[in-house]
Amino acid sequence: MYFTGNYRPRLDDKSRLVLPARFREALTGEVVVAPGQDRCLQVWSQAGFEESSAALRRKSQTDRETRRHIRFLFGLSSQETADKQGRIGLNSQLREFARITDRDVVVTGVLDHVEIWAPEQWDLAQGGAEDEFADLDGAFGFVDD
Repeated sequence: MYFTGNYRPRLDDKSRLVLPARFREALTGEVVVAPGQDRCLQVWSQAGFEESSAALRRKSQTDRETRRHIRFLFGLSSQETADKQGRIGLNSQLREFARITDRDVVVTGVLDHVEIWAPEQWDLAQGGAEDEFADLDGAFGFVDD
């Protein structure tokens, strides 16, 4: 399954996000909410998170940068259970990291996971993306190296 689409839901009074209906089938049960680059949150199925973090298991634990990355990623990540309405909780540490200060969020599909953004952060991250994408070469705008 690929996650596609862009949505603008609101968090409820308990800082829970109702996942868009299109994403619920793949994100039922246990999910992992993790910090992402560019100050977003990433939502992974349990299996997807395990697969995406497998490369970290192969890295040397004696490498200082690897340890820092693993501590940051796993220390801030949260295992959540999507309820029957498709809601997942976003704890205060994750909301603070992503600069989510009110109930409005942007939820976007990103191939194998979902991202949650504060609207202002989304606008900053996407600034100029349309023009840059138009200038890329190859299928879907990407060329394999």
